[in-house]
Amino acid sequence: MVHREDPNGVLIITQPAHAWISGQMARLWGNEIFGDFTPRPEVELAAELHDLGFLKWEEEPTLNEGTGLPHTFLSLPVAEHLEIWERGIYATTGYGRYPALLVSMHYTWLAQKHPHYENPQAAMLTQDFLDTQAAYQSFAFASLRRDPHFAAAATEEAFTRNRRLVSLWDWLSLLLCMGKREAEVIREVPIAQGLGELVLRPKADNPWKYTLAPWPFRSASVKLVCEAKLLEKKFQTTHAMQMGIKNAQIVPLQFELTAER
Repeated sequence: MVHREDPNGVLIITQPAHAWISGQMARLWGNEIFGDFTPRPEVELAAELHDLGFLKWEEEPTLNEGTGLPHTFLSLPVAEHLEIWERGIYATTGYGRYPALLVSMHYTWLAQKHPHYENPQAAMLTQDFLDTQAAYQSFAFASLRRDPHFAAAATEEAFTRNRRLVSLWDWLSLLLCMGKREAEVIREVPIAQGLGELVLRPKADNPWKYTLAPWPFRSASVKLVCEAKLLEKKFQTTHAMQMGIKNAQIVPLQFELTAER
């Protein structure tokens, strides 16, 4: 779950809704500067489904007693977080090997970039997750490379590029959903030739509008949509919070991206 401050309280956005925004970006991505990616349907699907494992948790989110609000994806206990990631990876296998492998690669990259080594148990759980995914990835790589339909897009270079794209769309979507109000420089962005940088900049006059430079999409402007719920108070018990979410006002959200001038 993602939280975004609002004048009337806190907007909460589910992880699958945030991932939907990633998928919307993926479908519109690509131009002369940023190039294309292949296989498009599978990579787009990985972007849109990468948080599929959160669906069950979002039905009954847990309370962060320190904030009086549901846990965000950043504050979940390590064991629960890793279990959700693993659930999502294997749920995605029902859609196909290529998107499932990309989701697995995305999560192992996150686990290695932000390792949970704050205590021995967290370190053990994180390493078990990485070992399990390494074995799965080895099997999936081999399977896809033997398949004539995927062989050309199953090289290490292609998978690395596509994983970087899925991770990029995930981060851009999170910045939008969380209401980032300072410029963000994103490095190691796949472009037509090699890697480049991307700058996301909020517009001062509208918290829902941002610019991107250089411009990565095929259209002149991009509108991205999802829904949130507005929580107007904090809670003392999990049950009260869950009931509050079920009865909360639904708020349609729309983000607009344009090229920096």
